[in-house]
Amino acid sequence: MREALLRKRYLLPGETEKDMYRRVARYVWRENESILTELMSGGKFLPNTPTLANAGTNRVGGLSACYVLPIEDSLEGIYSAVRAQAMVHKHFGGTGFDLSPLRPKGSAITSTGGGACGPVKVLQLLNQSAETVSQGGKREGANMGILRMDHPDVREFIHCKSKEGLQHFNISVAITDDHMCGDLGILDDIAQCATASGDPGIIFISAIERANPTPLLGSITATNPCGEQPLLPYESCNLGSINLSKYVSNGEFDYDGFKADIWIATMFLDRVIDVNVFPLESIRAATRETRKIGLGIMGWADMLVKMGVSYQDMDKVRSLITTLGSILRDESRAASRYLAEEYGTFPAWEDSTWGDLDMPMRNATLTTIAPTGSISFLAGCSSGIEPIFDWYHTRTSEEGSTSIQSDVYELAKKNDLLDDTAHNIPARIHVLHQALWQEYIDNAVSKTINLPRNTDWQYVREIMMFAWENGCKGITVYVDGSKDKQVLTTDYAVPKLPDGIRRRVAHVYEAQSGCGVIRVIPAAEDDTWGKLHEVYVLTAGGCAANNETTGRLISDELQNGIPVNVISSTLHKVKCVNAMKNRNSVGKSCSDIIATCIDIEQREFIEHTYQHAYTKPTCPQCGEILTFEGGCGTGSCTKCGWSGCS
Repeated sequence: MREALLRKRYLLPGETEKDMYRRVARYVWRENESILTELMSGGKFLPNTPTLANAGTNRVGGLSACYVLPIEDSLEGIYSAVRAQAMVHKHFGGTGFDLSPLRPKGSAITSTGGGACGPVKVLQLLNQSAETVSQGGKREGANMGILRMDHPDVREFIHCKSKEGLQHFNISVAITDDHMCGDLGILDDIAQCATASGDPGIIFISAIERANPTPLLGSITATNPCGEQPLLPYESCNLGSINLSKYVSNGEFDYDGFKADIWIATMFLDRVIDVNVFPLESIRAATRETRKIGLGIMGWADMLVKMGVSYQDMDKVRSLITTLGSILRDESRAASRYLAEEYGTFPAWEDSTWGDLDMPMRNATLTTIAPTGSISFLAGCSSGIEPIFDWYHTRTSEEGSTSIQSDVYELAKKNDLLDDTAHNIPARIHVLHQALWQEYIDNAVSKTINLPRNTDWQYVREIMMFAWENGCKGITVYVDGSKDKQVLTTDYAVPKLPDGIRRRVAHVYEAQSGCGVIRVIPAAEDDTWGKLHEVYVLTAGGCAANNETTGRLISDELQNGIPVNVISSTLHKVKCVNAMKNRNSVGKSCSDIIATCIDIEQREFIEHTYQHAYTKPTCPQCGEILTFEGGCGTGSCTKCGWSGCS
């Protein structure tokens, strides 16, 4: 699948992957072609997809991923924005719009005597354009639509995706600090709709504006499709990410190597601005006026696993973010100061916050954490700062479903980190990762707060408040299943049984333990393939009574509503000297083996449920079930690397 993605989206005819990296390096920075080629081919640093696909080619396409386009409140202004959007999509970019300047639906139009269509109708028009003009001729365009909370049409906007589809847009409501401190009745609407459908997100516009480095050029009112890049009208930004997991060896982080590569990556991204091909002259002028870049990180979750640190251990996480975030911020700024001395400051520097500090800088902003959907797939690492979505994901095709294991699963199991998956991590921990990284990032942090099924909207509202209180610039939540279309479940014919006899579906797992053979029999509640209800354990050799007791305790916990993953996580932590010494033992204790068996049973139950009870959102390229993370409401594919937002 990785090769298919490369051929479809990135490689020229006859080109190898390393040829692509060499082509990009030569086009952007010929003097350091060798260093950059090795950095990219080694998976340590990758620029955004448009740079990889277009640099050094004859393709019509720019090198930037992010654009913000203005919309004026007139027929001419609206269709000018549609045209600009089409040109950006043609150049392989995603677009963001602030719809707040548009007058409310039904407002009088003096020139015609009619009524205004309102922001939602304009959003539908832009969505139709995205349907028509694919990004770079390779995929449908990604977009962000933003409306301020005080706009009269905000309630219609909040519900527009659930009613109208608008599959090519993420939407967010822009909320000021004053709004968050005042009447928050409308926040209830946002939380309810986000719980049900994943949209809208929230942009905390006051926090974004406080970080605006060029306030005299105007206010920042919109972002790119996943919310990580706040931009002024017509600005664009080229992004790149450093793979943190590549700097860990034997549990130790290579800080010196990280620092050196930050300098290379910063100077590379700055050079992209000068060699870029812009879709419009207004975009070229605005981009070069501020020279914004967005260097970020990916592979954060993989790095934590390799260092033996739990995503949920906030003391250690806070320490690592403080160290790595400070290095990313300080070294990128040092590189930008060096470039300013060599080539001059960005043109708007004198009237910027950098000018107020008398600190020469080549770039108005330097750091961003993007969702890194496709490039993290190429680099073979976890996305952005997201946790591992799940240790197993399902590949669905005409041949059936196949479970695929995460590359760091065995190491996570060894380090007792199997609880560190998206739905096992409390929402506040998700938010704290985003908030802590935000302290060191100039632009914003793209992050999805993944929540389990049946999360209620009041809890989602609490999490939104928590994100604002902790300094996030925005928040996106996704409740598992909220984008599913519920269909009829398959009916199973149940034969008539004599009175007093009950039948259950069960599987028998047999494995070598430290003392003999252990048989684990997970059973459903009835004779359909149902939720795990009871576990029987039989032992040939070793302590039969102890294992029978373990089975009884597991059954009691299951019947009292304790989640399977919680039980399994506890059992995996048990170690036995006999099992550890016996090379034939398939686990480090009988409890560990029992946990492995119920893990398998649970995964098969989930796969069966997905196949027979739900229509999951699937990848348009390979059919894989999509995941929702990195602030992207259209999903991404962990199998082939497709993403609706990167």
